[in-house]
Amino acid sequence: MDACIARISGLVAKPLSVTYSSTVSPLFINMATGIRVNFTLSDTLSPTDYFRLEFPLGLQISYVFKLSSLLLGTTTYNSTSGYLTFQRSSASTSNNNAGENHYITFQTFTSPVSTRATNPIRFVILNSNGYEKMVGYNTIQAK
Repeated sequence: MDACIARISGLVAKPLSVTYSSTVSPLFINMATGIRVNFTLSDTLSPTDYFRLEFPLGLQISYVFKLSSLLLGTTTYNSTSGYLTFQRSSASTSNNNAGENHYITFQTFTSPVSTRATNPIRFVILNSNGYEKMVGYNTIQAK
């Protein structure tokens, strides 16, 4: 029996439209508030895909309680890297289509310590093998 093993390379994640906003307005510096991630899918989201939110140095979620338009399950936060990773719930059994708008709101976020826009916050959707499928960047700014 012949076997063929081929590696696929050069795949690039599709751009993801993402915005970040606080749950209170206006957002003042060094304020405890919620943060909402709004995004539009640029590709199909399967039940086994998962998410990673990468905060730049100095920003972090201080309490990982979330509300979402999607069924989400396990969440892990790495305070060293600033990465927040969350899986879809095992109850998620169907795909979501490109063009759909979704949100994830986290209950407690400490806003930036200055009025300058933050460095980009990276939002990534990964497939079950850990490859980046969709990637978006944006900033948040306090007053």
